[in-house]
Amino acid sequence: MAEPLDLEWLVDKRICLLNTHNPVESRPVQERLEAFGFSLVVTVRDYDGTSSWGLPDSTLRHYQCCFCDYWHPTARDLHDLNEYCLCELAHGRDVPIWIEHARVRRGVASSIRSFFEPGIADLDSFIKASLASQRDRALALPPVEKLTRCQACLDRGCMTDLACHATSVETAATILASGRILSACRARQLPGEVLAREPRNAAGDPPDYFNYVMFGAGNCPGLDKLIYERVIGHPPSWEEFEENFQPAVKFFFRTLDLVMHPDFCSDGHHQAKIRDELLLEPLLAFAIIPEGLPGSTDLMGLAKEQAFAAKIVSRDFSGYGVKEWARMAYCEAKQSVDN
Repeated sequence: MAEPLDLEWLVDKRICLLNTHNPVESRPVQERLEAFGFSLVVTVRDYDGTSSWGLPDSTLRHYQCCFCDYWHPTARDLHDLNEYCLCELAHGRDVPIWIEHARVRRGVASSIRSFFEPGIADLDSFIKASLASQRDRALALPPVEKLTRCQACLDRGCMTDLACHATSVETAATILASGRILSACRARQLPGEVLAREPRNAAGDPPDYFNYVMFGAGNCPGLDKLIYERVIGHPPSWEEFEENFQPAVKFFFRTLDLVMHPDFCSDGHHQAKIRDELLLEPLLAFAIIPEGLPGSTDLMGLAKEQAFAAKIVSRDFSGYGVKEWARMAYCEAKQSVDN
């Protein structure tokens, strides 16, 4: 018989701390989590970046969570983890959290308890009301120029002023022709349950994720890597991606404009999410098309026909590395917005 899980419940048998070995490094712990009915696990330690990905040979989705200052989580760090838990509960997924050090555990546990405590008597109603007030909480956060949780880019952190949606040339043509970015469910006219089962969903995203248009930090090189992954059908290493570098088409928006959108959502992981679709006008701030990709010339021709053509440029990516291209695209977008 498998050893029972040692759980410390924080919120009404829905959010708990794991008193176990690191689940990512222990298949027996993963099996016990699966047997208990969990579909995800959060781990918090001094990582060099955040990610959400399916664990190999497991049904669990792993949210790798790190903070700007691991030993002293900021208000935004704790806010984002609370929002992550909120969104998971809203879609019926209970949240087990493993945290490496007791000192950090105490701070995170206190934050989660404080956030959910007003709703313990009627958690479902609290979740619904809290989703409706995400914008207010986002606007109340102290402004910061850069989040240093992930330092995989040349800026050593995620710039917060601009958010980016990256896509392939083919999909970008559809976006420009229609004047809108669609969620995967809207674009492909398929339910999230079907999309979640596709092999291309290497991240193990759950069905509800496909109802949203996703945005990352404007300077993030990982966005290009994600689109390349869909082209080749497997997650490339950074070395493989650098060797075969193909940047994505990028659409930039002011993060504040997205937060103010009526269909804004925060899952604590993405820079922003918009349900169903986002019209390019009037919010598009800038777009960049990499020259030399198949179809890029026709795409630029289509861009020139749009009312917002002045916001779209094409640039040759030869001579750029992954990180250098991401920084160049962000800096040009920022310069365009600031002017």
